[in-house]
Amino acid sequence: MSEQTKIYFWLPWAIAISFGLILFWGLEYVGLKWPIGIWEIAQGVDTIRAINEFGNGILDMGAYREQRLIAFSGLILFFVLGPGLWIISEIRNEKREVRKPEDRLKKGPFWYVGVILVVIGLNYAIPATVMKAYYFNNTWESAEESRNIDKIRDQLFTLASGAAEHYYLSFKNGEEGGFINDQGKFSLQQLESYDSDTQNEYVLAPIQSDSVLIIYGVGYTPGAKPDFENANGDSGKVQLAVEVRPENEKLIEFTHKNTNTR
Repeated sequence: MSEQTKIYFWLPWAIAISFGLILFWGLEYVGLKWPIGIWEIAQGVDTIRAINEFGNGILDMGAYREQRLIAFSGLILFFVLGPGLWIISEIRNEKREVRKPEDRLKKGPFWYVGVILVVIGLNYAIPATVMKAYYFNNTWESAEESRNIDKIRDQLFTLASGAAEHYYLSFKNGEEGGFINDQGKFSLQQLESYDSDTQNEYVLAPIQSDSVLIIYGVGYTPGAKPDFENANGDSGKVQLAVEVRPENEKLIEFTHKNTNTR
């Protein structure tokens, strides 16, 4: 009775993938760069352009044709030639007559070259894609926070200017004026520039003086402290503050007291 030989059909894949990983990370480990490294070329050109622009003060509009050609060659090799050799070899192997089970292990040299190139290409693409996605997400969130803070700052300045104007007008006709007078305490609703229908919310701090006012602007994006208590009752949101002191040299001044920004 003949003993059937055990065939490991995954063996060619293991060999090709292992060789590709060893080849890629081996060169990375010893500090050698791939001659057609796509991302390295792009980063190098970006660095050169930044240095030239900083040194000359003029936007670097160089073509960098040689670097473009090298990067393009890398794209063709890893993402066109590699997958092409692999797919074509797979098609040919499927059509090839198999007389013995072990013949299925004979993938051919072009199949190995194709798979190895695909493995190297994926080692380039996957880490770079993950990092780009991470930084893109952080950049997008930071940009949204910056826009929110800029909007709050602009509106706070507008409200502070209106409050200062209201302060001076309150003394007309010799009447007693200020933020606290016979007519009551000042409120933001008295200003034409006040708009309650916005994503941000503007709150007046308790008025302690007839010549000092603090206005808070609470945004919709998270601030630096998640447990921060906002002036409008929310928690963890961006918050800026501006002081209005009509009797001082600095009429309007942004303050860091009781604020929540990154």
